[in-house]
Amino acid sequence: MKKFIFCVLLGSLFLNSCTNDSFEAQEQQTTTTSNASQLINTLVEKHHAKNIQQKGTSSLQEVINQLETTALQEPAFLQLVTTNYSSPKAIDIDAIIVNSDLALSNLNMRIVAKNYVNTLLNTQTIANLNTLTQTIANDNQLSTAEKNMLLEIIDLQKQHVLGNGNGDDWDKKGIIGYLQGATQTKANAVLNAVIIKTIENQN
Repeated sequence: MKKFIFCVLLGSLFLNSCTNDSFEAQEQQTTTTSNASQLINTLVEKHHAKNIQQKGTSSLQEVINQLETTALQEPAFLQLVTTNYSSPKAIDIDAIIVNSDLALSNLNMRIVAKNYVNTLLNTQTIANLNTLTQTIANDNQLSTAEKNMLLEIIDLQKQHVLGNGNGDDWDKKGIIGYLQGATQTKANAVLNAVIIKTIENQN
């Protein structure tokens, strides 16, 4: 009987860890969300300054490689790079640009977290985003890692609302790119957002 109970407990722990694995690694990285937003803007501006003379002739992968080179020269970005970091692939970024809704549905996230993502993407006032922040903080169905990730993208959405008066389609792609990268590392999350913002600026 004791062996049976042990096996049941072990199985439930394993299942719980599998649902949250994609974001658990992010808990150890302590960069604040406002710093992440600032870093995204800094990297976009530095890339633009370096490539201001170039026209839009580079392939998507070439743009990604250029942005990664810029990012890896930035001390604040290097602090986010862990052993799980990998260079972004054009096919993944293109999937977000072409169909961000499908890219979101394919992310390795639990439904409860995805539902909050959809809610915040459709929330267009700071007051309502603040209310959503409290709701997420008090939701016991979410893991700490999921809460942290959702709070990060709420902050990104706040920046969009403050900048545009609302979040547009490119802002949505940027947030989904951030989430896709966050399933790997915070560095991947930041760089994905930088890539999508740069592509937006080129269009």
